[in-house]
Amino acid sequence: MLPAIVARKILHSVVEDARLYYTEEEWRESRQSCALTFGKIFHVSGPAGLQLYVVPRYFAVMNEVDYFVMYDPHTGAVTGMPPLISTRWYGDLGKYNFLTAPIVRLQHAHGGLPPLLIVEEQLHGGTVYNAIIYHYFEIGSDMSLTQILAVEARADFQSNNEAYTVRNATFLGANRVRLDISSRSTRKFGPRGSVLLERAHNGQPFHVVRRIPAGGGDEGWLVTYCESAKSDDDFLRVGCDS
Repeated sequence: MLPAIVARKILHSVVEDARLYYTEEEWRESRQSCALTFGKIFHVSGPAGLQLYVVPRYFAVMNEVDYFVMYDPHTGAVTGMPPLISTRWYGDLGKYNFLTAPIVRLQHAHGGLPPLLIVEEQLHGGTVYNAIIYHYFEIGSDMSLTQILAVEARADFQSNNEAYTVRNATFLGANRVRLDISSRSTRKFGPRGSVLLERAHNGQPFHVVRRIPAGGGDEGWLVTYCESAKSDDDFLRVGCDS
């Protein structure tokens, strides 16, 4: 059963978004009922009894997105500002659908890191750019969700003559991450290099401190192929708008 405090938070968030995207007349004309607005709500049990609720939301004139709401039944704390991510797990993208289950993971606190929520987002940009972005959120004691890192974990980027690229993130500590990048071109699959990321303390996003291309290769595109990101650090902080 959906806890009442979580239901209220979801409804409040949807009402605020509706006011942002619609005038009152447009909302009435859309005839958007609760049955049309909400999809099936998913529940994931996390560390220390924490609960995650994933709520698909459908607006007639907007992309389909998912709300992510954490709830602590021991304290009654609930996520104040639920992040919105368009996971597209329910979409039919044919060969471009390369999500890997489970697309939502809760990770225990360890090594100085607080508990983490990790969400896979699927980006579909036609035949040029298609990618899976991992969003890493720190879970605060008040159930706040703070994004600290985005990783373009798998990507097709045909404009770069590389059919498929994989990026693996390894936490070397609470404030250091290494990205290892490999790509498959028409000729071979092999390492492209690595990128070292750092931050000062928990709650901050990571940033690039060093790019290490393999074999003296090009430093470009090591972090992401996303063309809408203003910089690599901008992508690491929020992901891609494509």
